[in-house]
Amino acid sequence: MFQTFAFCGLCCCCLVGVFADPDEVKSVSVTEGDSVTLNTRLTEIQKDDQILWKFGPNRSLIAKISRETGVFNTYDGPDEKFRNRLELDHQTGSLTITNINTTDAGLYEVTIKISRSEHKYRFDVSLSNGVFADADEVKSVSVTEGDSVTLNTSLTEIQKDDQILWKFGQNRSLIAKISRETGVFNTYDGPDEKFRNRLELNNQTGSLTITNINTTDAGLYEVTIKISRSEDKYRFNVSLSNDCTCCCHDTEALTRLVISAVVGVASVFIVVYDITSRKGEK
Repeated sequence: MFQTFAFCGLCCCCLVGVFADPDEVKSVSVTEGDSVTLNTRLTEIQKDDQILWKFGPNRSLIAKISRETGVFNTYDGPDEKFRNRLELDHQTGSLTITNINTTDAGLYEVTIKISRSEHKYRFDVSLSNGVFADADEVKSVSVTEGDSVTLNTSLTEIQKDDQILWKFGQNRSLIAKISRETGVFNTYDGPDEKFRNRLELNNQTGSLTITNINTTDAGLYEVTIKISRSEDKYRFNVSLSNDCTCCCHDTEALTRLVISAVVGVASVFIVVYDITSRKGEK
């Protein structure tokens, strides 16, 4: 009986840290010169958590977090390619790579060690040219809820007399404005203040980043770029993808709950079986 119980417990414990698809690689496309954030899916790092970010076929360590020992480090990586371009979110452990270039394309891996379990997520980062084929084209952008997304102007640098306007939704509500000549670099909260504290402008390219994306952010975004006497308009249709990757802590808590329930039921069954067997022997 004891052996049966131990086997049941061992099988249940093996469930911790198992993913729906451990081989899944999330594709991330970004325009050269912009920033990209790779997310851990954590809401908050706990005291005993450890997070390791690695890059490339040699899995070079580029960032490490250990709250218990006070470590929040980024590393320059192979050939110091990431020098001064990596940023860690101290709350979630997410990694931001700034000023992306072609050599940054490739496989990124994050290992999250929580208590006795270990989770791994991988991201395949590629560079898009960010250029629209024609003025009527609507570029589709898919993003996971809670992540950030950058909508690109395709400019390399804003000139003195350029003006950039970002608008959102059917009513084309103004959500950002840039005019280098008058020193204007403003973001606005938008309808019902939905974008409050969630919009960021790239002061060099005019690209717009929306952080902490939610379902109400889906829709049509339009940027108008006025250069001298010409005017260009580009549109982006932002939609939310269904990312079934859950928060690691929530997954672990749920798994432990299931394990406890299974072990509890198994224990009751074994006790009842043992009592019944003894009565049968008498």
